[in-house]
Amino acid sequence: MLVIILLCLLMGPPVIVCGFLHYVTYGWNSSAQALILFLLVNTLICLWELVLYYKYDRIHNKHTKRIKDNFYTTQPQSEDFIFVQDVPITKAFCPDLWSQIWIDYGYYDPSYADKTTFGFNIDVGNGHSTLLPSLLMAVSIISPIFSAKVTGMLGMLLFYQTWYGTVVYFFSYVNCGRYLKSAWSDIGVVLFANCIWIVFPVLGFYCSVKLIMEESFACLQ
Repeated sequence: MLVIILLCLLMGPPVIVCGFLHYVTYGWNSSAQALILFLLVNTLICLWELVLYYKYDRIHNKHTKRIKDNFYTTQPQSEDFIFVQDVPITKAFCPDLWSQIWIDYGYYDPSYADKTTFGFNIDVGNGHSTLLPSLLMAVSIISPIFSAKVTGMLGMLLFYQTWYGTVVYFFSYVNCGRYLKSAWSDIGVVLFANCIWIVFPVLGFYCSVKLIMEESFACLQ
């Protein structure tokens, strides 16, 4: 099974079910649906960021080997990357499989194969610190666990952290000149990936402020 299909099978049902539960309870709310999607995707990314930390040696060694084999200087083909590779479905929860994502991302930004860099550490930190808050926020949008004020405060902390970390990471990517040796298409991959964690957290922060100011979940229902 192609990894991209496997990923859709893993993520599709939770996103559809959570979105549907919110819809049948409150009706359509674009902000809520967008945040549910983002929070569930962010939960997945948090798990990948834990893999980044706990499988660092494998990622670093594979990245180093690719450099020695001139992998990055010979314009890798799409089939060289994990999402279009064929894997058994039994590996769906194998950390080694998902560590390949970071090995591949090293083609766009090698800082993720170096634990002394900001990019590596901010993502590892986010993986450990925003996994549970992301799940709590997603559940709270569907069925509130805490009061609107408490949920709003949790959301402000969560969304500000993800936004700020992404902005500083992108600044470091540019400031350190890691884009200089990349093609525009490769820079576009980095831009697209990071813009998601800028745009959605802004929406989340705005909704969190409304939860606090209005003491109501109306903006998400």
